[in-house]
Amino acid sequence: MLTALARLHWCRYQALPEGRDGDDLGASLHFFALLLEQAPDQVPDPIRQYLSRPVSKALNGHDRLNDAARRSFGEYRRTDSLDALHAAVSGFARAADAIPADHPDRGAMLSNLGAALTTRFDRTGDVADLDAAITAEQEAIQTTPADHSTRAMYASNLGNALRARFQRSGDIADVDAAITVGQQAVDATPTDHPDRAARLSNLGAALRTRFQRTGDVTDLDAAIAAGQQAVDATPTDHPNRAAYVSNLGGALTNRFDRTGDLTDLDAAIAASEQAVDVTPTDHPNRAAYVSNLGVALTNRFNRTGDLTDLNGAITAGQQAVDATPTDHPD
Repeated sequence: MLTALARLHWCRYQALPEGRDGDDLGASLHFFALLLEQAPDQVPDPIRQYLSRPVSKALNGHDRLNDAARRSFGEYRRTDSLDALHAAVSGFARAADAIPADHPDRGAMLSNLGAALTTRFDRTGDVADLDAAITAEQEAIQTTPADHSTRAMYASNLGNALRARFQRSGDIADVDAAITVGQQAVDATPTDHPDRAARLSNLGAALRTRFQRTGDVTDLDAAIAAGQQAVDATPTDHPNRAAYVSNLGGALTNRFDRTGDLTDLDAAIAASEQAVDVTPTDHPNRAAYVSNLGVALTNRFNRTGDLTDLNGAITAGQQAVDATPTDHPD
């Protein structure tokens, strides 16, 4: 079993692009290290030599911490368990503390910490987490060469944290900075990269947020364009597609509010319904998608007077409330 785990992680490490393979490298070395004590003949010579270096234990330590934190983070995303989220933040922080300052993977671990802290702010509303997240993401970028492939991911994560802080504090400088780094992330990501859709959707969210503050319809049009590109670039069965479609629907609803074009509202409702339909009933993001659908249906009732839309909006609103923990800031 150890041999199978070690080799499978090693194969996936070799298959994944740089910047997304660190967890599998750490896991593979962890299992090979255990295997070395029990069945050294199952450990390839190059890996055996690597594990024999004194530094390997330190490297394996922070990789194990990071890997455990990622599992906890995944558990939170599936279950909305605050205990799992706290464990993820703690684990990522310990991994970042354990890795040497000049290690090439330090940026990735800092960015993981920043993403988890931003998520915990979204869940609990503790602004100290948000400030710490921005600091971690900024340090991740500063420790990463400008031409490194992972820098775009760190910039996109930083943009999310800055946008969240703007929504809390109202400081326009934060949302301006979020758009700047979000655009940098998109520009640095190849058109066929699997993470481009997420970065486009993040940029669109920041542009939409600034529109809501300033009323500049140019930002809103750009947000819709970015959101549409994100949806178009995502397979219909991709687990992140619901989030991108829901974000696009919210932006289209905003444009209907501004222009009164019923075509935008119909498209917003179709997008929101799609997001709800593909999201399991116990998914922690479903409440937000259902709530967005309720807003769009209410708007169409106000425009057309169709009572079916109003009844649908009330049903959606009730479902959103029922699915949200009583201690959730939303």
